[in-house]
Amino acid sequence: MAALQLTDNPILQEDLERIVSSDFVDWEEFRGKSILVTGATGLIGGVLVRALALANAARGLDLTILANFRNRQKADVLFGAAYAHGVVPLVGDVREPLNYDGPVDYLVHGAADTASRTMVERPVETVQTILRGAENMLELARNRKSRGVVMLSSMEVYGVPRTGQDLFRESDYGCVDPLSVRNGYPESKRMAENLAVAYASEYGVPVRIARLVQTIGPGASEDDRRVFAVFSRAAASGQDIVLKTDGSSTRNYCYCSDAVTGLLTLLQRGTAGQAYNVGNDEAFLSIRGMAQMIADYAGVKVLFDTRQSPEAQGFPPSAVLRVSSERLRELGWRPQVGLRPMIERLVNGCRHVS
Repeated sequence: MAALQLTDNPILQEDLERIVSSDFVDWEEFRGKSILVTGATGLIGGVLVRALALANAARGLDLTILANFRNRQKADVLFGAAYAHGVVPLVGDVREPLNYDGPVDYLVHGAADTASRTMVERPVETVQTILRGAENMLELARNRKSRGVVMLSSMEVYGVPRTGQDLFRESDYGCVDPLSVRNGYPESKRMAENLAVAYASEYGVPVRIARLVQTIGPGASEDDRRVFAVFSRAAASGQDIVLKTDGSSTRNYCYCSDAVTGLLTLLQRGTAGQAYNVGNDEAFLSIRGMAQMIADYAGVKVLFDTRQSPEAQGFPPSAVLRVSSERLRELGWRPQVGLRPMIERLVNGCRHVS
């Protein structure tokens, strides 16, 4: 579709072009506007920023893409080719007010520490990033009178399902132990959601909450320790996959380009103060099952090393958690990449430098 190459990873480039060609997004609504993306060097943020830059070049949108991050060196690697196409770097920690005085028509707030080990080794910083970041971004959106805001949350807010719970819609909840250090992440995500609802109710901030399932795809950094990234990097290099748990946790997955079109759909058509699950309802399997699919595709084995407890490694409790994205699909969004293709694209993407 577009000649502009924003990455030398052909799988990721295809993903970016798929997003730009999506008919779920009214690209004309963004013409001449500014969009702030926090957590811009993360998997979702990095794909979103580059997709917006590609849309800017392909469609001539005169769009200003404000990319917020902490590590300028990492950002320059990701966005070097995108700086000439509307991407404006904003270095800063979301725990502090953003040093930017211009307009912010739209805002996608995705900055958070998502590594399980960080959640147990640096729990205070994990909670502070979520809560202070949410408050700072909601204040910014309030003061700049933003037209649309999406705050990224997580399926972890649902906690551990109660007996008999087999499907979670946005009004369903399980149990979260507030005395578990690891649960600082889901508990603060819950509080951030409530703060978003408060800003929508009291100040009219048009914020929508995106509860993301495990989102996978090429574009994760080399230091990303989430299981899908670890598994796919090992398999792509011909190494066996080593599970650190029994792999029984079962959940929904979503391909990154589908998650990005879901976020843009929410940004334009979501209802303020409401939460939306963002996931592929058909992509549901255990961590062990995902490891086996990756291994089978790459021709490697799945091994187990469970000498250390899951809790000590920062992993959430084992649970079967199926969520429904019906509310988001009612806005016209549909996932385009099924489970097997997303696994294949994930592994093939890891065989290229992004």
